[in-house]
Amino acid sequence: MLLAPPSTAPNYTTFPAGSAQSPTSADPGWARAGAVVGIVGGAVGVLLGTAAAMNTDDKDVSIPLGIGATVAVGVAVPIVATAASSARGNPQVRGASGARIAGWIGYGLTMLDAVALIGLGIADEQVYPAQVMSVTLLGGASTAAMIVDAYSSASEAESLGATAHTAPRLDRVAWTPVFGVARNALGGKDGYVGVAASF
Repeated sequence: MLLAPPSTAPNYTTFPAGSAQSPTSADPGWARAGAVVGIVGGAVGVLLGTAAAMNTDDKDVSIPLGIGATVAVGVAVPIVATAASSARGNPQVRGASGARIAGWIGYGLTMLDAVALIGLGIADEQVYPAQVMSVTLLGGASTAAMIVDAYSSASEAESLGATAHTAPRLDRVAWTPVFGVARNALGGKDGYVGVAASF
């Protein structure tokens, strides 16, 4: 029995990615470059903050140094965080979330304490070296935590990207209906219908 004439323009149905799982590529973005900015900014902040702590008796020296340290850390941390997020476009790239949370908390406390100490210095109130040094170390630790997250995010993205390039692509499956007429062993004609798949 004739079911249909031979098909000359088969209809392809393409199933979206997800019907067959495959590794998804990821891009490390500029996470490593941002981490380098964080290293430089954090080092400058620690050096200036330490110098400010050593000169608390001279407000004309310690206040500008403290402002410089605050600006260095205040700018570096958001840059590192933004750079790290550029590598987390793929949801499989998580980075060091614990370090990231700790970094943001430390960053907020650093900025609040630093502004308070600068305000006390401008008001000619007594500021002790230990106070300045504690804020300096907190700012350095916060920057370091964000740097760890940036490097971790970049490494995960690079690893995922390498896996995607080496693994076979199975994210597209094309199904082709096949139908027509064939002569059987008795000399008659039989209709046939089937499905062919390409990966």
